[in-house]
Amino acid sequence: FKPSETDHLVPGVGAEGRHEVSLKFLPPDEEQQASGAPANFLESTDPAEDPDAAPKVEVAIDPIDPNPTVTLPADPDADPDDPQPSLKTDYDHPTPDKPGADPAKPGDKTYTGEMTLIYSKPDPGAEENPGAVDIKIKTPSSGPITVTTADGRILEAKVVVDEKGEPVRDKDGNITVRVDPQSVGKTELVIKQEPNGAYTGTTFIYDVTVKPDPSIAPAPA
Repeated sequence: FKPSETDHLVPGVGAEGRHEVSLKFLPPDEEQQASGAPANFLESTDPAEDPDAAPKVEVAIDPIDPNPTVTLPADPDADPDDPQPSLKTDYDHPTPDKPGADPAKPGDKTYTGEMTLIYSKPDPGAEENPGAVDIKIKTPSSGPITVTTADGRILEAKVVVDEKGEPVRDKDGNITVRVDPQSVGKTELVIKQEPNGAYTGTTFIYDVTVKPDPSIAPAPA
């Protein structure tokens, strides 16, 4: 049992990092039997079939920092002469969520950054405008992720999920947040991943500026 590789088994933070884990003891396999390895236990109940009858043990887990990153991949089809969206994150100066905590040590942290998007003229009947972008979150944690915007009239954002409501990870294991600018202006985007039994929590706060598409002529006064 390695919490960092199976953190979905400890979705809660736990009291002082302590968790009760169900176990299934397995008899020696053929290789162990052939080597003469002692077998001092018998196969036990499968926790998935009868959790009450399965043996349990309390374990203490010190959560580690997932060291997540947020990126805005460049659009390979974009016209290099057009203004492009951008995203910057200050990874060097995180703020511990617990006052007085050492930001260099594991613990819930908040990072800040800036994002610039372009509001393009929506296509007739389109559900989102051409200025919508995909933000990629690289994190080993399976903790729940929430996305909020300070002003939905300027910016809408959501985590891309499957039919069960679970975040979809791409071929590189990244979670996608779809960001769709609704109008020109400034607002704030907050991406938060909750802590669990294996990993600490992380919050990203971005000051977002949505600029007008310079190719769109201003409306007459």
